[in-house]
Amino acid sequence: MLATKYKTNNERVETMNNCQKNIVRGTELTVTEPMFTGSYRNAKYAGDRQWQGVVVADKYGDQGKHWFTVQVTNSNHESIKVGGKVRRQGKNLYGHSEILGQPENIDQLTKLKAICKESDSTF
Repeated sequence: MLATKYKTNNERVETMNNCQKNIVRGTELTVTEPMFTGSYRNAKYAGDRQWQGVVVADKYGDQGKHWFTVQVTNSNHESIKVGGKVRRQGKNLYGHSEILGQPENIDQLTKLKAICKESDSTF
């Protein structure tokens, strides 16, 4: 019989919280990303870097991949420059971010996001 890994209650709750996040243009967030050193095949965990920013663009790529462009407002690592822009794929941003604030017109932006997802375009 094959061993199957079941999610614990904490993992289920974390997954639910990640799915409930709604990142749209204008969302303020804090991102904590893991950093690694060494080669791809022999990477070593080097710690986390944390930065804050505001989402300035949102795009769905050719294969339905969700991309965000974030204007950095604060950073604790020299590789992420304050005032610069960072692009991250949605699957990574949702998993490593904490939402600090949402724009006032979030309902309208959420509807627009759904329309753009269907047409693979930018808004």
